[in-house]
This record gives sequence, C-alpha cells and structure tokens, in this order.
Amino acid sequence: REAISRLQAAGLVETRHGIGTFVLPPRAGGGFRLDPSELSTSADVLAVLELRISLETESAGLAAMRRSDTHLQAMAQALDDFERNVRSGGDTVAHDFRFHLQIAEPTR
Repeated sequence: REAISRLQAAGLVETRHGIGTFVLPPRAGGGFRLDPSELSTSADVLAVLELRISLETESAGLAAMRRSDTHLQAMAQALDDFERNVRSGGDTVAHDFRFHLQIAEPTR
C-alpha cells in the first residue's frame, strides 16, 4: 500500500476504485523531482543543497557565456518581479521558478 501511495503521489500511477491501478503515460517535460518525505535527516537536506549548488553554479556560468541581450533582459525582469513580490509579501515561488528558468534558457 505504501509503495502504491508513493507512486500515486509521484504521478506515476492512477488507481480507479473497483478496477485497479494503472501506470500513467510519461508526463511531457517531466523534470527531476524530489519527494519531501525522502528528506528526513539533515544529511539528506545537505545533500540536496550540495546538488543545487553544483547545478546552479554550472548553469549560471553557461548562461553568462551563452546569453543574449534578450536573455539578460528576461532574467532582469524575472528578478525584479521576484523582488517586488518579496517586498509586498506576495507569492514568490512562481517568480523564483521563472528567474531560474530564465537562467537555464541560454544554457540550451
């Protein structure tokens, strides 16, 4: 039951009551995901932070080398939107994601 529950939470299977459990087709653009329930110790959290540092540092370096003026403007706008929402106490998750996406874009 726990395994099926985890697969459902990950969006990999769908259970139809009275019929059964079915594997779902792969999601378009499915990215790397971490299940928060797997981050139970400070060592787990530290490992994720180390992974993010290495990925984000390399991405920023590639973006700096490959970016166009249009990319740079999009990054600046995303960062401005993020900062405006921080100051106003609004939602920052979507703006943070957009900022990181704008950095990833020029890395190709």
